[in-house]
Amino acid sequence: MRLKILLIAFCFGLQIFAIQPVMAKTWLFGAAACPPWKTAPNDPERTRNMAGACAKDIALFVEGFKTTFAVADDHIVTLVNEDATSEKVASAIAEIARKAQPEDRVLLYVNTHGGKIDALYKGYSAEDEIFAWYTKDEPKDFKKATGDGRWMTARAFRDQVNKIMAEEIITIIEACHASFSQQDFIDNVHNGMGGRGIDWPGREAIIFSSHAEQIANFTPDGTEALFTRTWHDELVQTDSGTLFESFEAARLKTHRAQRASCAEGKTHQDLLKDWASYRDLCTQMPTSWDPFGLLDDIVLP
Repeated sequence: MRLKILLIAFCFGLQIFAIQPVMAKTWLFGAAACPPWKTAPNDPERTRNMAGACAKDIALFVEGFKTTFAVADDHIVTLVNEDATSEKVASAIAEIARKAQPEDRVLLYVNTHGGKIDALYKGYSAEDEIFAWYTKDEPKDFKKATGDGRWMTARAFRDQVNKIMAEEIITIIEACHASFSQQDFIDNVHNGMGGRGIDWPGREAIIFSSHAEQIANFTPDGTEALFTRTWHDELVQTDSGTLFESFEAARLKTHRAQRASCAEGKTHQDLLKDWASYRDLCTQMPTSWDPFGLLDDIVLP
């Protein structure tokens, strides 16, 4: 009788185990390139700070989201400077695509010098946002650099992310003129989202550190990306409720901090005199493309 009871209990235990839901995991991928040819004219200290910013920005990204979502170390992939080449970025994303399960969440962070240029995408000319991945020397022909793979169009990056089949995918683009690539993601609907099939139940959100006509600024000392630092602090220091509320607070703080920095010691007339620079440098406002409300539905622990 005792053996029979034990067997029943064991079978019941297996039954319970079998119906437990699979625990979703979070993956972090961060890549940042601060190439040696990018300098601040006549300002060696700022040039040194800019060169070191990428490592600090990746650390902020990892710390903020690892702490928030309790991400395991073996689910974090980072590439900085010499390791942040187009080839290595593509390889790392492909590896995450192979490992991430359908119920998982994937956060991708891109930090490069960027800008909208006439580029090559699949051999065709296309004006697009560019991710200037690490190269020892500045390419003489920017368009050719996108064609031979040294640099990457946002569209080409999007195509790589499309291979990820996780249920929740969030891409954060920390680059100047970042949202010039928004149309790439708006158009990313063919056979479902990103070619993943019409039955793919997942959702995707893109966060841009700046509008298409804006610079993505550093902190005043030039050591970190302003939006990255601001959102990190918002995540680890503030109870925001949802990921969207956290982002919303960070984007407003980024905008206000940059306006205040530009206005310090200047009159309104001073700012108007150099309107073109003010418009580009001082109005940074991060934005997002989140068509299905993914950021709203992620409750922060």
